[in-house]
Amino acid sequence: NCFNEAKHLRETLDSVFAQTFDDWEIVFWDNASTDGSGDIAKSYGERVRYFRSDTTLPLGRARKLAYEQTRGAYIAILDADDLYLPQKLERQLDLFQSEPELGMTYCDSMYFDDSGDHFNLFKLAKPHRGRIFGQILVKNFMFSSTMMFRRGALEHLGYAFDDRFTRVQDWELSLRMAYHYPIDYVDETLCKWRVYELGDKPWKKSLVPRAVEAKSALERATQSLQEE
Repeated sequence: NCFNEAKHLRETLDSVFAQTFDDWEIVFWDNASTDGSGDIAKSYGERVRYFRSDTTLPLGRARKLAYEQTRGAYIAILDADDLYLPQKLERQLDLFQSEPELGMTYCDSMYFDDSGDHFNLFKLAKPHRGRIFGQILVKNFMFSSTMMFRRGALEHLGYAFDDRFTRVQDWELSLRMAYHYPIDYVDETLCKWRVYELGDKPWKKSLVPRAVEAKSALERATQSLQEE
């Protein structure tokens, strides 16, 4: 998903084209950008499958529409300002191959900004693996751009991204995934997560607060699990 990320977009797309695993496609969802992001994406040719919404949608809705266009056996997320390191796809796919029961994998990530790298997500403590529904329920300890999903597991869940959300759609999906499947991680820094000053993205102030969406996500998840 991309909304007005022309400043960083080429670096992001180049990080996919630099992957050691080469059998991939990019489903690029232009969320009504006005800064030329679409022209940048289309300049990469047919390996970037370009789609655009007429108006800016909630991120959960944009993720859902993009997911419906995917064709691969595995689905990874990459936000338009983050970066994959070269072995990101290869190492996570290796983990799926060695543990075929997994529904989802993730990896370590480096916080960075225009001044350089700062520190790793896993710096203070190792995260959790296996049946980790309870741990994710208490604390979200993975970023969207670290996530990779097995398509069969996503299909088993009934739906992937909840199109009502703009702040917690990835956590809500990982929560449902963790309830049904074991999850594992690659203990390596395989992507970079861009951080900003509070004033860099003023449009985020108009979004529903994260706590409000999280409460709604928990209520919906609880209801759906009780119905099973």
